[in-house]
Amino acid sequence: MQTLSVTLGPIDSIRLGLAGCWDRLPDWLMEALTTQIAADEAELIDRLYETDQVGYLNAIVSSSPRIAALSVTSQGRLSAYAGMIELLTACLLSSAHELDFVAAQLDIPIVFLKGIHTSAAYYSQPSIRYIRDIDVLVPHGDAPRLYQAALRMGFVQGDYDWLAKRITTDSQPVQVEKGIKYELPRLVKIVTCECDPVLLSTVSLAENSTIQVRDNVAYVPIGLEIHYALTPEFPIPADSFRPDDTLFAHGQYLTPDCCLIYLAFKAYVDIVVHHSLRGIKLFADALRLIKKDGHKIHWNEIVVRSHEAGVCAPLRYVLFHAENLYRINIGDTSVQCPCVDAGSSPLDFGDFLPRISGKLQPFRLGNVS
Repeated sequence: MQTLSVTLGPIDSIRLGLAGCWDRLPDWLMEALTTQIAADEAELIDRLYETDQVGYLNAIVSSSPRIAALSVTSQGRLSAYAGMIELLTACLLSSAHELDFVAAQLDIPIVFLKGIHTSAAYYSQPSIRYIRDIDVLVPHGDAPRLYQAALRMGFVQGDYDWLAKRITTDSQPVQVEKGIKYELPRLVKIVTCECDPVLLSTVSLAENSTIQVRDNVAYVPIGLEIHYALTPEFPIPADSFRPDDTLFAHGQYLTPDCCLIYLAFKAYVDIVVHHSLRGIKLFADALRLIKKDGHKIHWNEIVVRSHEAGVCAPLRYVLFHAENLYRINIGDTSVQCPCVDAGSSPLDFGDFLPRISGKLQPFRLGNVS
């Protein structure tokens, strides 16, 4: 396979490493963490907060005696962020349960996507995986009805401006545009939460937090995105099911096969197309899905289905790096993607993980493995 070499800095290597679900932390990740903590631990926390990875760092630092101890100040910052993520997740789940009930009353099938699903299914603690929104998929004909129901639940069209600490409203038309868009205009509302005073005190210390704490009450912004397709142009399969350990009374999740294809695509689009480093948490979701539910995936079928949907490049990237960089066992994929049969390699489709280094050329796995 063609490779080009690029040297990753400590924080970029850490971003790579934190995406993994390691049984034992690799030496290169330990070295990168030790180097950066000694050089500037405050910058490490700041940079990882930008990419929604402070929860991953807190979990590793808390559980690994091999990592050099952070200062009391940095430990306090991580605890504040962990508390913020835990409280935000709890409020998002509460609103998701309410939405699940409303959808059932309207006889609207609903599938919960991304963080609302993966945080509970593939992470050991709610303070690890940062969730920003509730993402749901419904039939395109039902999307406007659920949108109107969400408005009655107190959501408004718009977004939360975390700098101004307020909602900015919008007035876009609410209409399904198949083949052009895949979701209705974004919704948001602020919920109040009275919880443990110690937790609120900890959360109030989180810098640049989306949560406001006043008079022992937390004000938490809840975003909602109602999808009527997984993408506007690619026919990604959306088979769904209800697992035994589901959090919801009515809602479903994507099957492991479809969820992996979807997560790989979304991570690819975020990191490569939009140059958003937050996409790495979707890649982390995909790695954990493979590790925990890989035995449920129909490996030969998933290769063919992703190719037929036109999204085989992102999937092949995820599978390649899962096996070669993160040492995760991939199931039987004896049926090769037709792209591979044609003589191409994943690197021929553009960058994926290499973008997190801020450079355009792919890295050689040997640099970090």
